[in-house]
Amino acid sequence: MAVDLRQTHFRFGKDDGTESTHTFWQAEDVNHSQQITADWILLLRFTEQEAGGTAAGNTDAIFQYNKNGAGWVDITTTSSVVKAVAVAAFTNGQACTKRLSGTGTFETTGAGCTEDGSSGGNANDIVASGNSETEAGLQIIYANVVSGDVIQFRFRSPDWTVTYTVTPSLTVLIPVVVIPGALALTLTMFAPTVLVSDNKIVIPGTLALTLTMYAPAVIVSGGGITVIPGTLALTLTMFVPTVLVSDNKLITPGTLALILTAFAPTIVVTNHITVTPGTVALILTAFAPTIIIGYNWTIVALVESTKTYCEAHTGITVDTRRDITGEADQNQIIADMKAAYPTSTAYYKHHHNHDDGANQPCVLESV
Repeated sequence: MAVDLRQTHFRFGKDDGTESTHTFWQAEDVNHSQQITADWILLLRFTEQEAGGTAAGNTDAIFQYNKNGAGWVDITTTSSVVKAVAVAAFTNGQACTKRLSGTGTFETTGAGCTEDGSSGGNANDIVASGNSETEAGLQIIYANVVSGDVIQFRFRSPDWTVTYTVTPSLTVLIPVVVIPGALALTLTMFAPTVLVSDNKIVIPGTLALTLTMYAPAVIVSGGGITVIPGTLALTLTMFVPTVLVSDNKLITPGTLALILTAFAPTIVVTNHITVTPGTVALILTAFAPTIIIGYNWTIVALVESTKTYCEAHTGITVDTRRDITGEADQNQIIADMKAAYPTSTAYYKHHHNHDDGANQPCVLESV
């Protein structure tokens, strides 16, 4: 009966111990997915099982890879997607111990460890219905893979036809960095024109500001996602109101209060990621100017009786100079008062009617 060499078991290993003690990424015959950000080293072990009842002496094994079904490529120290490399767990040509589930007699001196992609040879004599193991130190070349690539592995033999009971695969995951765009908001404030007359209260209208935040939709593949929301820029130009005044008015515009609460994005991460940033609250309080009305005119009376009359009818305190007699004297005093109080807007002199010899009510005459 002819030799029936089969690939019956596999296991992905870690380079974290010796050949007989290093740990594994997965259980036996379980495929693996790995996130990488640079070249990545792994171990891969196969069972070489003879199932035909005929010894397979001097059996060679050559590791191969197949990326995304493009075809099988021998793994060497210079192959492009996966290459053979030196590892800490063993040396090239070292014998493998039995760590997988082969059946029959195990070949203990098969030189199954490889750092160049080929193992066995004259030392690997698999007895009829027995088994041997081979393990390679491999490196995934980061520059030659993309996220989602699926790489299959097997060994071939130049000595025998190999039947593949199992064919392991490794899925490469490369993290995706998503940076949503930024939102820029420019706010130009209004400049009200205020016209004041007739003791009016002026209340300028209010300013309405609406800020619409962005909600970026992020679609990613692979794992290890990093999401960095953009920033919010708000430019506020304060207004300087133009105030036109008349009638000796004093206008004091109020102030504008602007309260901006920055947003803290809420990021919800699920498979095929959805990112929902938070919102921003903006409160704007418009001003209401305060208008104060004042007067700058005074009344000067020439005599005490005029003072009494003016205060009774106007409610304004009157400055009294001195009692005088004679029209000429009064005219001179009036001229003096106008010179002394050039900003006054009312000057008065008084008359008494003495026809009946008694004092009559005072009559004011504007001068």
